[in-house]
Amino acid sequence: NSPVVNSGALYGHELECTGMHDWECGDVPESIRLGDKLVLVRYPALIDEQTSVGVRLFAEADQAIESHREGLIRLYMIKNPQLKKTVKKQLEGFQQKNVLKLSSEMSKLVPDSLTACYSKAFLQSKETIRSHAAFTAQYNSSRSELVEWVSRLESLLQHILDGRLSVQKRLNRLWPNKNHYAVADIEAQLGELLRRGFIAETSWEWLEQYPRYIQAILKRLESAPHLGPRDQELTVKIGSYWQRYKSLCSQKHLVKKSDVDLLRWMIEEYRVSSFAQSLRTKMTVSEKRLEKLFKSVST
Repeated sequence: NSPVVNSGALYGHELECTGMHDWECGDVPESIRLGDKLVLVRYPALIDEQTSVGVRLFAEADQAIESHREGLIRLYMIKNPQLKKTVKKQLEGFQQKNVLKLSSEMSKLVPDSLTACYSKAFLQSKETIRSHAAFTAQYNSSRSELVEWVSRLESLLQHILDGRLSVQKRLNRLWPNKNHYAVADIEAQLGELLRRGFIAETSWEWLEQYPRYIQAILKRLESAPHLGPRDQELTVKIGSYWQRYKSLCSQKHLVKKSDVDLLRWMIEEYRVSSFAQSLRTKMTVSEKRLEKLFKSVST
């Protein structure tokens, strides 16, 4: 099958196409220039069409990068339907085994886990895949790793699910009493960590930290119901950091995504250093470092 030139293409450019089931187009450059007198810079990228993949031009580089990643993942899934079927079946077995531990936010555990594992297996090269040769070379060198990544993710998710259940049991014993602020804080923290889509959207680097974050919550709750005034002070401070972070998230066009992401995880690490000092943090974190990062992201 050859790709179909997209009649609904935004720019009518030869790169734009739809309906690919393998890398059937030429190279997809990082950017192109359109026009003679009025020159426009546009960013070509693969797009996920669910049952196929296309190429589209984007006005924003960040959007193109994200779309290209999604398109690559879909194309690798389409390239070998039997391999996808095998790992999907394995994930469905994991889901069934843990069905009573899954929240409604994890209703898409199987497709989200597929995305995470394909991303880890096929998209770890520092060089973005933009040609048929690179796409095929990556497929040949990485397809044997996919099943291993599924097993690793299942192990990680098992720790997360079991840990969350332990936290929930502790919280249920606390409610209702004077620690309601801590219960609300921890539930909000877990809600953000385990939000809908977190498996696919969280980079592996940080997803691997989740068991430690949950362990830090359990450590915090060890002294309950006598948490003390310091716990409440830290909760207020972290709440303030979180509001500032959310404010920056709403200014997407003004801030660099990677910087805002780092800020998000630095706040999580600050929680560990505040409530569970015996657990190590992934990075050196302090109020001073947080303020410095806030300042650099905001300018």
